Formats: sequence, C-alpha cells, structure tokens
Amino acid sequence: MKKILSLVLAMVMVLGLIPAVFALEGSTASNPDYQEAIDFLATVGLYKGGVPADEDVTRWQMALFVSRFITGQLDDKYWEYTDEDKDSGFTDIGKLEAYQIGAVTFAAQEGIVVGVGENKFAPNDNVQYRDAITMIVRALGFKMKASQYPWGYINKATELGIIGDKAPIVIKDVAYTDAIAREIVAALLYNAFFAKVDGKTVAETTFGLGTDVVIITATEDAFYNYNDRRVTKSGYVEYASIDEQGEPVGQRYYNPIGQFGFANKAEATENIGNYFYVTYLDNKHEILDSKCLAEVYMNFGDEAQEVTNLYSGKLKIGDKTFAIVNTYSDLNYNQGYNNNNNEIKYYLDNGSSPYIGAEYYIGSDNNIYHVANP
Repeated sequence: MKKILSLVLAMVMVLGLIPAVFALEGSTASNPDYQEAIDFLATVGLYKGGVPADEDVTRWQMALFVSRFITGQLDDKYWEYTDEDKDSGFTDIGKLEAYQIGAVTFAAQEGIVVGVGENKFAPNDNVQYRDAITMIVRALGFKMKASQYPWGYINKATELGIIGDKAPIVIKDVAYTDAIAREIVAALLYNAFFAKVDGKTVAETTFGLGTDVVIITATEDAFYNYNDRRVTKSGYVEYASIDEQGEPVGQRYYNPIGQFGFANKAEATENIGNYFYVTYLDNKHEILDSKCLAEVYMNFGDEAQEVTNLYSGKLKIGDKTFAIVNTYSDLNYNQGYNNNNNEIKYYLDNGSSPYIGAEYYIGSDNNIYHVANP
C-alpha cells in the first residue's frame, strides 16, 4: 500500500476531519459532525464560545460570521463603525452595536447581503438556511440575478461542496426556509472554508492554512522504515510528507500526539505507516485538523462496498471481478511497524497481467477501500 493515495485528490475537499483541537466551552453540538466544525472554527478564531450551539443565528450575526470568514478579520474592534446606517443603505440597523453595524455595512457594500426590501435588513430576525447559503456563496464571489435567488445559490453551494451529500460535513433535516442554529452555521462555514474557487480556498488565501498528506513515521515505541529512529520526546509523533510512491520524503516534523487526535501513545503507535490528510499552520508545526485516510472510503460511489465473494485469488463486488496481486506480507515486508493484517492489494480484472486500474485493499472491517493508482 506504499503508493500515494490518489483518493486524496478526490477527498481534498471532502475532509470529514478529526479535529485535534479543544472543545469550546458552552458550545456542545447535537452531533459529532457539527462539533467538529465548531471546534475547528474555534481554533482559527472564527467561532466564539459561551453561546449554546443550538441557539438560532440572527441576520446581523450571520453577516458578521461571513464578514469575518471572507476577510480573516476576527477582532470586533476592526468592525466598529459609528456612522449608523448611512453607508449600508439600510434604515433599520442604527440600534445595533458599532461592530455589528460595521459588519452589516461591509457585507452590504460587498454585495453579500441585499436586505429584505424597502431599505430594510431585519437584523434581529433569525437567518433562514437559504439566506445563510446565499451569503456564503456571494462572499466566495458568485453574484447572481435576483431571479436566481435562492436556487441559483443553492445549486452553486452544492457544486462547491458547501451543502449536499458531497460536502465534508453533511447537513441533514434542515429545510431551506428554516431558521438555523449556530451549529448549522458552523457546518456551512467549515465546508465553505475548504471549497475550491479558481483552485484556491479561503483556508489557504485568507487564513494562511496549508494542507498536505503526511505519513506517521515514529513514536517513542516504534518506527516506520525511515532512518530507523524513534521519537525521543514523550507524547510526540514524528511525521513527514510523502513522495509520488507514498514514501516519506523531506523534513521530519514532531508534534504532540493530540494534534492528530490520538488519545494516547499506544494509539499513536498503532497509526505508524498510516497516511493522514492534515490542515496546518506555521509550516506543519501546528496541526489543526487531521484525517486518517485509511478510514476514508469513496471507491464505488459514496459508500464502501462489502466483500461478497472471495475465491481462488479472485474477488467479486457486485458485477465486478478483481484479481488479487499481493497479500499483506508481500506489501509490507520492509515496514518497521504494521497496523492492518487484512491488507490485500488487488486490481480490476481485465483478463491479463499486468492488471490495469486503481489499487484497493480489504480493511479490517471487511470493506473495500480505494487506495491508490498503480
């Protein structure tokens, strides 16, 4: 399995990351996916604590969320604006606080918000799901005709992976006209954070975050076959970027095990040799998010397919037959540490060798995972 995970290319924006961050006080979400979004946004400063995650978001709050998101300006003082509603075009925001007025004014001037009609913004009304989507899509640079609201924005958000089944965090059971809670806004912003527009993301361009695929190479207890050395600092893991064959390359980095979401040293050791998709600050010296790619599967549509028939070196999934070309021992003879005894490499059977196509393996849960191109 030591080839670069081509799945990464398909999964770059489908992170579903395991955040290596703290849980924000007072912001416990209704499910782990939404908590993941809250914790990540809290780490980068976009989400503030002390408010219940199930509290509905008002229109001025959404304008502030989106203004912070698109500019990276997180301090309320930056948004303070005391000229009331003069430059926003809205006549009903004068009673808001200065930073709230500033955020709404900025959003209006940038075309992110257009109000509810008659020069009104209705700042204290709850924001509807469709309007939150619209604000985010506009913030990313997509402005449409009035007649295209809301479906033009909803369709664009789906295309960008901000909503829908392909989104990193799938938002369920919310109608487009529903008022939405902070946890839903967090999920929307999280997904938008990594949406590619002209090949770039807000995570990279506005917040200075980087992304990469790395391999865990050592802990205190064991090492991958990479210079045969262990980590000397307690509670840390060693990791490195990978080359085109999926092997460690370049500088080695050392971070606390918690930044990868590991609960303890033993769990970290179990992941030696595994690939992780990471989002980082400071040239990999601070990992914000990580996802073990061995846990990701999108090989036949959106779900992993269970093995239905295994016989004489052949594997059948639905109407497709695969040829097994390597076993666990063949694949991992040169690793200093192994973590998956059910690993079997195989290819779609084209009737002759060498077999052509994507590489897969059988996970310990007996599911089929797409791993790499040959």
